[in-house]
Amino acid sequence: MTTIPFDLEQARLDIADLRGSLDRLFEAHTKSDGGVIPNTPAAATDLTGYASTGHEKYISGADGGTYNMGRASGFVTSNQLINSTSAAAITGLAGFAITSAVPAYRVDGMILMQNVTSGQAQNVGIFGGVGWSSGSRLVFNWQEYSSGQTQGTTIVQSGNWGHTTSAATVIVSPAFATTIQAALFISGIVIPSGTGSFGFTAWEGAASQNWNVLAGSYVDVMPCT
Repeated sequence: MTTIPFDLEQARLDIADLRGSLDRLFEAHTKSDGGVIPNTPAAATDLTGYASTGHEKYISGADGGTYNMGRASGFVTSNQLINSTSAAAITGLAGFAITSAVPAYRVDGMILMQNVTSGQAQNVGIFGGVGWSSGSRLVFNWQEYSSGQTQGTTIVQSGNWGHTTSAATVIVSPAFATTIQAALFISGIVIPSGTGSFGFTAWEGAASQNWNVLAGSYVDVMPCT
């Protein structure tokens, strides 16, 4: 058997290789769309991650299912006073990036509100810098949940949005009393016709009729790839 000498220089080279491998473990890595979905992992405890239309997906060895991993989440951390009849972006719930390169986006959210001045119907707007294709559907539902009403009382306002333009859709609240806190539930699918943004605005239903978007409001936007 031939013995290969191992000298100090060879040791230095091996150490350098190990350091380089360790550096790569701590770096961010790009996954490119390959156009082919990987095979399901053989072991039930394994998964295979890959890129699809620029988003991370994985295949589960446990059930063979393919799952999305990403979502953009917006959250209102403190009450936002709405005191103008001009639309203002709801802080934390605006500027979600969307593009037609993704087949569709699932939207799920809850916007909490309470009137300040009087029992005035108020406005929540859906806006975007890009049009929506036919097939987009968002359903809206208002629900009272605080003092002053019988438990379980429901006021519902619902509808579908299937516009192909970027014109804002206005969701008008019932005229809740100032003692009432209410939730606007939003759920559905957005299919963008280009690249732009998506989000929510709010404004007074009448001049000087202030109201609050309450902390705890949230919106999740998830790519359907």
